[in-house]
Order: sequence, then structure tokens, then C-alpha cells
Amino acid sequence: MSPKGKKYREYAEMKNDIKKFRLEKGLTQIELAMRSDTTQNTISAIETGLYSPTAYLAGLICIALDRKFEEVFHFEFKKEWEYIKNNKIVLNIWNRDFTLEIKYDCYSNENVTNKQLKAIKNFTEHPEWLREAKTIAENYCKKFDGIIKKGNVFSYIKPDYMFVTREEYPRVAIMCNYKYDTEHGLAIIFTQEGKVAVGNQDIIL
Repeated sequence: MSPKGKKYREYAEMKNDIKKFRLEKGLTQIELAMRSDTTQNTISAIETGLYSPTAYLAGLICIALDRKFEEVFHFEFKKEWEYIKNNKIVLNIWNRDFTLEIKYDCYSNENVTNKQLKAIKNFTEHPEWLREAKTIAENYCKKFDGIIKKGNVFSYIKPDYMFVTREEYPRVAIMCNYKYDTEHGLAIIFTQEGKVAVGNQDIIL
């Protein structure tokens, strides 16, 4: 899933040293969460960069760690190749290139959220998730056709577009046309931790 194109985009990414200061104080994620009036899952997501806290929550975490905000949180300014243009993305899926439209689950008057953009970026940084998904997709197809010819999965499914959910931790899905269910199609779904699920598109729409 290599970026294609010759144009850079600049962006700021929030980083933190929560884990460093948490361990210095001998706190577990659960203990820090209790002191910060949040959950262990939220602390874990913030530490790993999957979630950016509100200013209020960031302040509570700093108080719990006895640290100033600028000690715990900082911004990194980065450049990366633009591989998303006009809401389309170029992906190499199982040795075949596809240009897919990206559709975000948003209200008509709502902008795409930073969390949704991060979810797409996170997905593109893990090509191994797609490799794992191929086996899962093939096994799903075998429920309807006991034999799938080697390397011929595209006889059954055809990637159509990308879909990003509107959730606290958005999931990314490759929405496909599916030979055995032309009405509902097939969705290959990825969580931000790389867990893969395959089913008809109703499970994510």
C-alpha cells in the first residue's frame, strides 16, 4: 500500500510521554484512568496515539502525573506523500492495484473528523492486515463455494470503495461487490488494532 504521487502534505500530530511519566510514578493504566476520571481503554488509546484527548482530559492526566502540559504533550510537524486525492486512494490489494473512492460516515452538514482521517492513515501503514484478510475473505467465500481456485479470489469479490465509520475509534472497510450476494455485497472490516472481520455490508453500514 505504498503512497503514490509526488506531492507532500504537512500536518501536526500530537505526541505524548504519558507512559514514561506513568511508569515513573508506578501507576498502572487503570490507576491513572481512575485519577483522571476516564477509562483504562482511553488511557491505552492515548498512549499509543490512537486517540487525542480533549483539553480537559489532558489537563486531568497532567495533574494526575504531577507534570506540566508541555512536559507530557507535544506536537510533531510532519510531511508525507499525498496518497489520498479527491477522496480517492490507491491500494495494492493482493497484488492488484485499485483506485477506490473513500466514503466517510458523516451527516450532510458535518466535516470528516480527524479520527476518521487517522483511521485511514493507520490502515495504510499496516499492509500485513490485508495479507491476513485475504485468507479470511477466501474462507468466507468457501461457505458458498467449497472450492476457490488458487489466486482467483477476484472471481468472487471486487473491491468497490472504502468506508470509514463514525465512531470513537473508527473502523475502515473495503466494500466489495460479491458474486453470491449482489444485493448486500461484502465488507472486509479493519479495527484500529488490526482485527479483521468479513461479512455482508449490513454489519458496518
